[in-house]
Amino acid sequence: MSTPRYPALFQINTRVRLSEISAALERKATLDDIADEELGGLAAKGFDLIWLLGIWQTGEAARGVSQSNREWLEEYRRLWEQRLDRLDDYLKTLQAGGADETKSKEKKRGRRK
Repeated sequence: MSTPRYPALFQINTRVRLSEISAALERKATLDDIADEELGGLAAKGFDLIWLLGIWQTGEAARGVSQSNREWLEEYRRLWEQRLDRLDDYLKTLQAGGADETKSKEKKRGRRK
């Protein structure tokens, strides 16, 4: 497959996408967890290249750029609010005596105590 002279590029905020996948899988996700179908779907929509933004190690300069980008901050804020909401639901379940139900679900998922 040759790259067109003016390729269509699709950028994925990799850290955000992996956070979303992690939430769905209920474990830490890796690049390998991004489904081939997801990437193939982008090709089917006409994208020639995919840029995985944010897979490098960051330093002080990169943190400064990230902290000054309002759109990125909003993405991370949304993700963390979702995580905190799930944690709140989990804690409410435990407080309501649902600890046995929670342990049962964790066994099904293969989690250890």
